[in-house]
Amino acid sequence: RGNGSVELKAEDGLERITGQKAKTLTMLYANGPLLEAMDVPGLPAVEPLAIFRSDMAKHGAPSGMMPGKLASLATEYRKGRVILFSTHPGLTGGLGGMLAKAAEWAARR
Repeated sequence: RGNGSVELKAEDGLERITGQKAKTLTMLYANGPLLEAMDVPGLPAVEPLAIFRSDMAKHGAPSGMMPGKLASLATEYRKGRVILFSTHPGLTGGLGGMLAKAAEWAARR
């Protein structure tokens, strides 16, 4: 897919978990996965945290694949919590605190 900045739409859960109040974010992306929520028997539903609004299609990657896909999600499983980022908040100026808050949420702190 490529490397560079992408635009994301923040969902309500992103603010609750990370404290990030902006509804639109620009964040570093570096070939991360395009996440999708699926209903799987025996597994809890995921909570969308951020959705790709822009696309990246460098080096022959097909275009139009990213908008609408999940860029970040969270869920709980048994006694644990899981949070996934396809983008890099820790490497994006001014957003490193999101990663720390996400880790605190996962650790139940």
